Amino acid sequence: MGEDPGGPTGAWLLCTDGLTDLVSVDDMEKILATHTNDEAAVHALWQAAMAAGGKDNISIVLARA
Repeated sequence: MGEDPGGPTGAWLLCTDGLTDLVSVDDMEKILATHTNDEAAVHALWQAAMAAGGKDNISIVLARA
């Protein structure tokens, strides 16, 4: 177990390459910053991957402090 360098307001995003191959880190960060509701954020990430082609499985787990 490690410490989150982002402090108490950090987030952990665990996902498959179905997301990372299609959505840039910058875009993922923008989506997470825009959506404060976790369910809405995960859905928006999934929608971004689907809009970019969605050719692989897209698994997303988000945990925020």
